[in-house]
Amino acid sequence: MSSSGAPAAPPTSVASSLQSSHLPARDEGKFAELVVSASRARGVSDGQEHPVIDLTTSRGFDRESEPASRTSPRSLPSPRGDTTSDAADLGRSDSAGPSEQRRIENTDLARLLSFVSTRPAPAADREVRRAALEATSVSELVSLLRGQHQPSTQASDVAAPRVELESARTINTDLTRRLYSQAAVKADLEERLKTVEEERDRWKAESKKSSPLLTSFRKAMAESEASLKSTRKSQDDKVKSALAHAKDLGRQLRERDSEIERLTRLLSARDTDRLF
Repeated sequence: MSSSGAPAAPPTSVASSLQSSHLPARDEGKFAELVVSASRARGVSDGQEHPVIDLTTSRGFDRESEPASRTSPRSLPSPRGDTTSDAADLGRSDSAGPSEQRRIENTDLARLLSFVSTRPAPAADREVRRAALEATSVSELVSLLRGQHQPSTQASDVAAPRVELESARTINTDLTRRLYSQAAVKADLEERLKTVEEERDRWKAESKKSSPLLTSFRKAMAESEASLKSTRKSQDDKVKSALAHAKDLGRQLRERDSEIERLTRLLSARDTDRLF
């Protein structure tokens, strides 16, 4: 692209799509009208067969012109042979002010870019057409026509999904391993629970069998306690009677001791009388 401001040739992708595709009869007339309409815009050459867009012209694509190009209504291309609208456009573009002239230029360029991006294109230019359809400003469309579009490679497109896929596979493998380990733990716990339940059922059966034995044992214990209580009472009575008899015998011994002492004193007194 020349830096002196001369009209530059269109990018190889767009030029090849323009030259390699065969247009129908109705599209040829529409394209001719678009070329005539776009040639009036600043930065577009006046060639009849192959119009050239001067992408070095920046006055029609500055930041101030983008809001006007977005908010201004996009007029439809006039039918073939309708010279009235073309003449009106020419008169309007000559008499309009700078902002209106800029709006008309942007509208004409938008018509041409819309035709370039929507017409049938070979497989090599489909990425450019897709990027043109996804563009949100005139500057992006100019970048596409300048050939500054960087087509996304398949490797870069699938790199992030591949990383996510590998991460998901790693997580899935870890979860599967944990699931298998938890399944083994569950099987072990179920086996232990089964053993405990069998032990519980066995103890229940044994308790039902030993219930009559416990009842008879309790009955025997009650009878033994009653017999022991009766025996203890009889023994207590015997001890009490023995103590009473011993007390009576002690009283009798004291009486006999006092009687013996009295008789001893009498004998001593009689012996004394005999001696004197």
